[in-house]
Amino acid sequence: MRVTNLGAPTAFDIGCQSPDGESFGTSSRRSDGTYVSGPLPYGEVTCTVSTSAGAARGVTRIPQHAPLELALEPAATIVGRLVDRAGAPVRNRVVRGTSGAGDDIGDLTDEQGAFTIESVLPGRATLRIGDATITRTLDLVGGNRHDLGAIVVE
Repeated sequence: MRVTNLGAPTAFDIGCQSPDGESFGTSSRRSDGTYVSGPLPYGEVTCTVSTSAGAARGVTRIPQHAPLELALEPAATIVGRLVDRAGAPVRNRVVRGTSGAGDDIGDLTDEQGAFTIESVLPGRATLRIGDATITRTLDLVGGNRHDLGAIVVE
């Protein structure tokens, strides 16, 4: 298998699931973006591939006795800052949600009330702030930084 990012080979993590529910995966730390694994089930599988530069999820066909190549699309980043009504930062508050691919995403606000959620697969994402009284739905575009600005919380 070979994974590329903007045409260049890259190291990656992968997890796949066959239609019958069998899960398999491996990690590559090779700079040429390849790995050798044991026998993989041939046919249609759903795979999630992630690197430090991007992520991809989709259905692919693992060919019998042929190389499999996957091209990543850039991941999105979500940033924002939680403040109270007086404008003071809200520290140590959980911001969590679900990416358009169904993955759990989230972060904890820092001393300035800021949060950063990186490597989010493109698509529709939903964020919940604290006890979920505040939600945001976002249409994420890969490679973009989505700044939610200051969000006032109780």
